[in-house]
Amino acid sequence: MSEVTVLDALLRSEFYYFARKCFHTIAPGPRFVPNWHYKAIAHQLERMERGETTRLIVNLPPRSGKSICVSVAYVAWLLGHDPTFRASS
Repeated sequence: MSEVTVLDALLRSEFYYFARKCFHTIAPGPRFVPNWHYKAIAHQLERMERGETTRLIVNLPPRSGKSICVSVAYVAWLLGHDPTFRASS
C-alpha cells in the first residue's frame, strides 16, 4: 500500500486526523498545535456519530478550534460518509 493510500485511508477512518487536515486546509496560516482537547472533541463527536449520545455541548475558550472541528469538519465528515445525511430535530 502506498503512502498516499495509507494517508487517505486514515483520513477516511479517523475523525481526529480528518479534522487536523481540515484545520490545515481552512486556516493554513496558524500552526496547528495538537493538544488533548482536539482528541476529546473527536472522541465525543465519534460517539455522536455512533448514536451513543444525542446531545453535546462543546465549551472551550475562543480560538481553540471548536468551530472548525464541530461546524466545519464534523459536518463534512458526516456528509462524506453519507451524502444523504440530514440532522433530525
